[in-house]
Amino acid sequence: MVKLLGNSRLTKLKRDDIDLQNNTFTVKQGKTANYKKPIFIQVDMHPELRQAVLFCMESRFTFICPYLLHAMPKKLTQQIRESKSHHMAMTPQWLTNEFAKYRDKSGIFDHLTPEEKPTLHEIRALGEYRVMQRYGKDYAKALAGHATEAMFEHYVGRHKPDEPVKISYR
Repeated sequence: MVKLLGNSRLTKLKRDDIDLQNNTFTVKQGKTANYKKPIFIQVDMHPELRQAVLFCMESRFTFICPYLLHAMPKKLTQQIRESKSHHMAMTPQWLTNEFAKYRDKSGIFDHLTPEEKPTLHEIRALGEYRVMQRYGKDYAKALAGHATEAMFEHYVGRHKPDEPVKISYR
């Protein structure tokens, strides 16, 4: 469910943004970073989200990396050190590529063409809809961080069931 934050904000989430005592985490809205007063969202963690956050925080590398999501690079090069704020930080593109790799390894979508296979972004849209159903629209909107109501509806609307079609046989 944290995926609703989007790749960019998700990969920038730091361990210091998590408040386990109050069961919240704080996210800076990227679109407001240059405002005089940037907007921060404090999100209450529902049980499943808290469990996922705890899993990330219990990683064996947490004492090294300040980011909630992190991975040890296969090879630590000078380029990796210089290209990221921390050598174990994930980039949004890396997260997207890893999702596609494991999606394809699972074999679940082998019957679909590459264009039909769900992307990480598509999973986000589905997640927004599911979170909205279970925890309400305000909570889903806060996690997703869309700038407008119309954008939120654009994402969620793709997953709402279609109205039933009435067919009459005479």
